[in-house]
Amino acid sequence: MSSAVTRTSPTRAVILSAAVVTVGFMVGVAPSQALPVHAIPSNLALFYGVLSSLFIAFHAVLIKNSLPHCNNSTIELAWWTNVGSAVMLFPLVLLHGEIPTMYSLAYSPTWNWQVFAWGSAVTGVFGFLLCVAGLLSIKVTSPITHMFSSVSFIASNIMVITVP
Repeated sequence: MSSAVTRTSPTRAVILSAAVVTVGFMVGVAPSQALPVHAIPSNLALFYGVLSSLFIAFHAVLIKNSLPHCNNSTIELAWWTNVGSAVMLFPLVLLHGEIPTMYSLAYSPTWNWQVFAWGSAVTGVFGFLLCVAGLLSIKVTSPITHMFSSVSFIASNIMVITVP
C-alpha cells in the first residue's frame, strides 16, 4: 500500500518482513486437527480480516501523507482526526436512537452523572493520547514500520494472554 501511494519501491528488508508476517498469518489460520470445526475461521472471516488489514495499511499511509497539511503536528492531526470521527459518527448516534436513551438515563433516579462524566473524561483523555501515540509512531518512522510494530505488539500480547 505504501509503495502504491508514495510511488517508491520497498527495500528487501520490508519485503522479507512482509513475507514473514504473511506466512505467520497463513500458519495461524490454517485448519488443524486439534481444533474443533467451529473454531476454524470461515473463508468470509479470512476475507474480512485481509480487507481490514488492507484498510488499516491504507489509513497509515494516509496519515503519513496528511501530516504536512497539519504543519507536521501529531497533536493537530489527532485533533482533526477526532473531530472528523465525531462528525461522522453523529448521524449514526441519531439513527440508532442514542439521544432519547441518554435523555431517559439522565433523568433516571438510579443514574449517577458523576460516574458518567468521569468515565467519559478518562476515556476521552486516554483515547486521545493513544491516537497521538499511533500518529507519532507513523510520523517518526514510516507507515510500514508502524504496521509491523503494531502487529508485533498485538501478537506478543495475545501470546502473554494465552500462554499460562
